Amino acid sequence: GGSEVAMSELPAGESDDVVNNEQNELKLFKISNEDGPCTFTSITEDDVLIKKKLNRKYLDGNDVFMILNNDCIYLWVGRGSNVEEKKEATMFAVKYINDNN
Repeated sequence: GGSEVAMSELPAGESDDVVNNEQNELKLFKISNEDGPCTFTSITEDDVLIKKKLNRKYLDGNDVFMILNNDCIYLWVGRGSNVEEKKEATMFAVKYINDNN
């Protein structure tokens, strides 16, 4: 048999919730297949890169996002994202780890 890992669910946030990241590197990537095949796109809004803050306005509930915070990777899965986006997001995260270590 396989093992199961219990994961706690993050509480719902408000649209103006902001993650402050003054001392660490912050990168945001979007995984989406809205225009055909799944793409892995860097989000380069000045607010994210310069202020090092992540506001929920950058997250689309129909897609999956990968958030890099220094040495941690988080996958944010929108409620409206589809199975392909979820699967591809995991593969993109593993590839990113392998390519950057």
